[in-house]
Amino acid sequence: MESSGSINQAPEIEKEQIEILKSEQYSSHCQICLSKFAPKELAPEGSYVYGEEVRRSVIHAQHVYPKSGGRARYAGNLILHCKYHHDNYGRRLTPLNVTKALRENSNPQTIGFGENLRKEDNLIEHTISDDVETIKIFFTNHHVKFWLNAIQNLKKGKLWSYTLVCLARKLFRCNR
Repeated sequence: MESSGSINQAPEIEKEQIEILKSEQYSSHCQICLSKFAPKELAPEGSYVYGEEVRRSVIHAQHVYPKSGGRARYAGNLILHCKYHHDNYGRRLTPLNVTKALRENSNPQTIGFGENLRKEDNLIEHTISDDVETIKIFFTNHHVKFWLNAIQNLKKGKLWSYTLVCLARKLFRCNR
């Protein structure tokens, strides 16, 4: 848990979850970009962003619930964006609509990450609340489970750091 740190300083559990999202769930790709293009197209061999360490530096974890709202520092509130999608959609995504889309409007999609690694996961359609625009966001099954479990625990008033550690280890580390 955060002690006397600033609200802008990420707690250790959140940093760990961001690393898991970037490295193990999305190979350091933007979730909106993955809904449109294969990883090979997003980071072609020989390009500047082919190396994951470069992609890691340009992909940012966005809090759908604002950090200032409290209880928002966990993977069930994070979406990975490139700068373009963060600037164009970041503040316009709503937790209610993302959660609703994960529950009701999720379509299976298989994405190839390398030669032998394929993820059969979910593509959701999210209607932007201040517009009639609909965007697609790719979610791994593990991220969906964590998001929905975190929302369910929030409603029960049970979301605290120990619960986050258990959920993160159980859901994100199961495919190692």
